Order: sequence, then structure tokens, then C-alpha cells
Amino acid sequence: MRYSTFLLLTFFLSVSCSKSNDDISPGESDGIINNPEYGIWQDREEPPVKFELIDRFEFEENNDLIISNVGSFTMDDAGNMYFLERNLNKLISLDAKGAIRWTTGQKGRGPGDFENAYSMVTDGRYLYVGNLQGARLDAFDFDGNFISSISMNKDISFGSVLGFTSEGKLIYTSPLFGRIGTKISVLSIGEDSTSVINSFDLDQANEPEIMNGFNSSSSLAIHDDKIVSGHIGSYEIKAFDLEGNLTKTITRDFDNLVYPGFAVNGGSRSMRMFGSLKSPYFLKNGYFMALSNWPANISDPDAYMKKSTAGSAPEIEMLHSLDIFDSEGKLLYSFLGDGYSPELGSPTHVDQNGFIYFIDYSDNVAINKYKLVLPTDE
Repeated sequence: MRYSTFLLLTFFLSVSCSKSNDDISPGESDGIINNPEYGIWQDREEPPVKFELIDRFEFEENNDLIISNVGSFTMDDAGNMYFLERNLNKLISLDAKGAIRWTTGQKGRGPGDFENAYSMVTDGRYLYVGNLQGARLDAFDFDGNFISSISMNKDISFGSVLGFTSEGKLIYTSPLFGRIGTKISVLSIGEDSTSVINSFDLDQANEPEIMNGFNSSSSLAIHDDKIVSGHIGSYEIKAFDLEGNLTKTITRDFDNLVYPGFAVNGGSRSMRMFGSLKSPYFLKNGYFMALSNWPANISDPDAYMKKSTAGSAPEIEMLHSLDIFDSEGKLLYSFLGDGYSPELGSPTHVDQNGFIYFIDYSDNVAINKYKLVLPTDE
């Protein structure tokens, strides 16, 4: 099977050519919301959706703390911010005004140390860090004090913590090697161990298999006890219940996304991602936004990988689309642009008041806090 082939989505929406975008409604059938290429507000003279900058938190460079890699951003109810600085192997907290409250951690495997810590979530009481490539779950309080470590179940490995259900169960994700997708495990956390309540596999592409030993996946989110998945190669947002049942699919008539590329060169094998549809960020009013990115100058990812191994591949030209949907999954408006992410930065978190936080790497690393302004707000 060729992974370089673009998959065309099939839609059941019949739209008259004489209709404007404001007259277009997405089709819905058996839990599927099919959207046209552009939303109902796209043809308006001025963008009806605006991002209003509320605050910008910049990091001053010093010899002790040079922040360059902000990952696994989360917040508490008081507006304090927490993130992993992966290059420094530290957990860092900022107050609501962006001032550093505390830092903790160093490279190592001892209590409070970090090594290959890729994920962090909170249950409102503690911060839980997926440490040692997800093999260990470390708990910290909101003052940066190390609380405890739990070794993860050996049946799941190389994974990440995603979030908590309304009943306090931890959602853990791990790779599916040889496939594009993710294994979901619902865990109960004890004092010194975790136990698997339920697990299931999520496909995140329309290709059943990839090269042995490799895994590829798009991001995931948990919202209202649903696992919400992005996709690779086609524009599909899918929601699953905690048993793995598909409950909703949202599509867009948009065929620019590209599957990963593969190459074999002698005894070595390689794979490269060329963008994806990220999982949505849910706003306070039920609306949500999704970011996708793709290469403008690659139509055959396998051929590109072959050129890459020979040292003759061109520089990749990336494009992106930041799409705004209403609570039912109807596409409203798309912000299109060059690069992997918007000038706003890369979206990372939505707080309890609906403010959106973007990580901005364009100059010095900064966190931008925005409010999404909709026509109904004006």
C-alpha cells in the first residue's frame, strides 16, 4: 500500500453553487458532521473572529535559567502556570502575572529528578509528571514539593499522561508500533501502583499499517469524559467514549494533509512526519479550535524521503490553518498562513475563564494570553 497517496474524504453535503457561505450548513449523519472547505463566515469582508492579546509573559535570559523549550503547560484555579522545561530537566511555575514562583528538578532518576519527562497533568490537587519515558508517575504539590513516585504498569510503556476523568481516573496514552495510532489506557491510581481498568486502540489515520518498528500519531485531548483525537493524512476530528466507542466525527472538505514518509537506505530505515491535524482546544462557550499544518511543496512523501537520504531534498515549505468551530462542530472561520503555527504562537492551553495560551518561539520564548472575540461578543 502506498502511503504517499492523498486520501480524498467522501462527503454527503449537497450545496447549491448559488449559495453564499453564510447559507451553508454542514451535513450530519450517524454522528458525522461534514463541513465544506471553508466556514460560514469565511466570505465576510473583515474577519468576524478576532484574537485579543490580554497579556504576554516573556522570559528574561540569565545564566541560571534560560528557558527555550516549554512543554506540558497546565494551570491551577488561582491562575498559576506550570510547565516542563525539557532542555533543563526542570518543572517551573509562574504566577498569574508571569513572574517565576519556583523551579525544581535536575537531570537524574532520583526522587524529584527528571529524565525524558514528556507529559504532565493535574487533578486539581497534585501535578503528575510522566517521567522516564512514561515508566514512572511522579507527583508534586503546587508549591513544587516532591510527593511520591509510582512505577507504571509494565503492560503499557513509552507513554504519556493525558488527563483525568470526572471520576478521577487517569488517561494514559502509549504508542502502537507498526500503526498510526495510540493505545488508550484508563488507570486507577493507588498509593504505590496503578491498575488498568480498561484499554483500547485508536486509529488516527486511514492507513492500517506502517513500517515495522515505527509509530506515528496525532495529538489527543480529554473533554467531558471523551477522548478527542486529531488525525494524520485527512481532516477528521473524532470523539470516543471511555470504552473506545466512536461517538462523533467532524470532517472538513480539505485534502492538503500529508501522510508520513518512509525510506530504506541500505540497512537503515527512516520515517518523517509532514504535519497533522491536532486535537481541538475547547473554549468556555462550547466552541473549539483546531490547528492543522502540512507541506506546500510535497505531494509524494516517500519520494521526498528518498531524496532526503540522498541529500537532495528541498527545504520544506509549511502551511497551517487555525479553524474555529461552534459547539455542534460547524466550521465558522479559518485563519490560513505560512509556517507550522500562527503568529500568535502554538496553542497550548485554555484556562477556566476561556483565555487561550500560546507558546511563542518567534523571538525570545514567551507565553501569549489571548481572548477569542466572536461576533456574538461584540
